Amino acid sequence: MDISVAVSTNHYLWNDVIVKIQEIAQAVEAEHASLASRVKELEVELSVWKQAHATSRDAAERQIKARDEQLHAMKQPNGGPSITYEKSLILCIIDGTKTIFSPAYFKQGEEGGQQAAEELTRGIQQHLADDKDIGPQGFSLWTSLYINKRELADDMVVNGHCTAAQFERFCVGLSQTSSLTIVDVANKKGVDVKIKEYIKTFAGLPQTLRIIYCVQEAPASIWPVSSTR
Repeated sequence: MDISVAVSTNHYLWNDVIVKIQEIAQAVEAEHASLASRVKELEVELSVWKQAHATSRDAAERQIKARDEQLHAMKQPNGGPSITYEKSLILCIIDGTKTIFSPAYFKQGEEGGQQAAEELTRGIQQHLADDKDIGPQGFSLWTSLYINKRELADDMVVNGHCTAAQFERFCVGLSQTSSLTIVDVANKKGVDVKIKEYIKTFAGLPQTLRIIYCVQEAPASIWPVSSTR
C-alpha cells in the first residue's frame, strides 16, 4: 500500500473520530444544561410547596387551639371561669370523601379557597335565616372539612381539575377563614371516626343548636366527589 494513501486514510479516520467526540461532548453539555435548568425549577416548586404547607399547617393549628380553648371553657363547671356564651353554636360538618367544593375553585388557588369558604358560609347563613329557634343574638358558625388531603390532591391533579400547587394554595385560602378548619385524615374509616367523635363531643353542649352534616345533599358551592371524577 502506498504510504501517502495510508496516511491520508488514517487522517480521515481521526478527523471522523474527533468530529463524533465533539458531537457527543456538545450533546452532553446540552443535556447537562437542561438538567440543571430542571433542577432549578424543581427547587423553586419545592420551596413553594414547603411554604404553602407551613402556612396551611400553622393556620390549622391556630384554629384547633382556639376551638380547644373555647370547648374547654364551655365545659367548665359552675366553679370555673365565668364565661357567658350568648350566641348559639351551629356546626357544619363536611365529609370530604363524599362531597367537595367545585373544581373551579381549586383552579383559582388561594383566592378560590377564600371564595369557596365565603360562599359556603353565606349559603349556610341564608339557609338558617328563617330558623325561628335562633334568637336575635344570632349564632357562631364552625365548619369542619374532613378529607384525606393527599388522596384528594392526587385525584384532582390526575383528572386535570388543578395542579398540585393550585390545590395546596386552595387549602391555604380555605384555612384563612377563622370559622373553617381542615381536618386531614388517613383514610375513609378515619373520617368516620373523627366525625363521630366530633358530634359526640359537641352535640351534648347546651350552646349547640344545629349540626349540619354535608355528605351528598349540600349547599350550592359543594359538589359530590363522584361528579368531579
